[in-house]
Amino acid sequence: MFWIKIITLTAMLASKMPDVSIPAPSTVSTAKPQDVREFKVSTGDVYKGIISSPNESGLVIKLDMGGFSERIPWGRFTQETLKKLATRRDCAQYAVPFIEIPPEIIAKAKAKRAKRNLIFNAKPAPKVELPGKNVELMAAATTPFSLVLLALLFGGNLYAAYEISVYRNRPIPLVCGVSFLFPIIGPIIFLSLPPVEEEATNEIVSHGPEADYSELSSKAAAHTGGLSMAKGEKAPTSSLQPAIYNRNECEFDRRFFEVKFSGFFRVALGDAERDMMLVFKTARTEYNARRIARITAKELFIQLFNGSEVSISFGEIVQVQLKPKSEK
Repeated sequence: MFWIKIITLTAMLASKMPDVSIPAPSTVSTAKPQDVREFKVSTGDVYKGIISSPNESGLVIKLDMGGFSERIPWGRFTQETLKKLATRRDCAQYAVPFIEIPPEIIAKAKAKRAKRNLIFNAKPAPKVELPGKNVELMAAATTPFSLVLLALLFGGNLYAAYEISVYRNRPIPLVCGVSFLFPIIGPIIFLSLPPVEEEATNEIVSHGPEADYSELSSKAAAHTGGLSMAKGEKAPTSSLQPAIYNRNECEFDRRFFEVKFSGFFRVALGDAERDMMLVFKTARTEYNARRIARITAKELFIQLFNGSEVSISFGEIVQVQLKPKSEK
């Protein structure tokens, strides 16, 4: 009981002390303060008494019947009670935020705001003229992307012309020049033409340290992609003599075999070649060849007497012999 009396006395003294705090101007009501004795809450209950220790959490009411109520939150009070509390200096800053603004006041505020809004007159933006549907060919071809694409196509055209000139054994300046003037069409024309025949120069090749050398002037047939002798080319009609060709005395390449053994490129050998055979010696083995099936820039393909075909690169050949089949 003693502590209850102390708490009650303290609350009475606190309620009689003047509030010296200065509320914000926006929360202070200009209406005449009212002496609030009845406090209605949203649940319908009514508290009668005087205000005691208001703060942001709520309000404590000193009841007329004696004692104090629990701290009632501001949101539980009715609008009528909140409007009365807003007239008091000690309760205005807490009660005002919970008072609902009447709809007519909101409508008036919106009407005033609408009058203050300035009408924004947008200036017309400059119009950009877009190209029409019928765009000129030169205008489209002069764009950066088109120029790069044309440069790539032109470079590919010249590279194709160079490869075709090598493949068809045509003069490189001629093929590239025509392709420069007539892109795409020029390479197609030269690709469709037959290759130029290779003319064999007169060569004197050593047959051995003690052999009698003769000048060979026969023409070696042209090869398309490394195939056999051209049609209509006749092999030398003179009889063949046994001979030995060593690597240190001769240069084994495509022209050497085309000039020396042109008659051995035929499927049906002549009378002179029918009784002879070619012996190819390498560092590892030795091949007795009936004929030369075909030849490329780096190797030749020989047909053995058993019908099989063997490829030998020019770098592997150590010695080539031409001798009669009787010595086989």
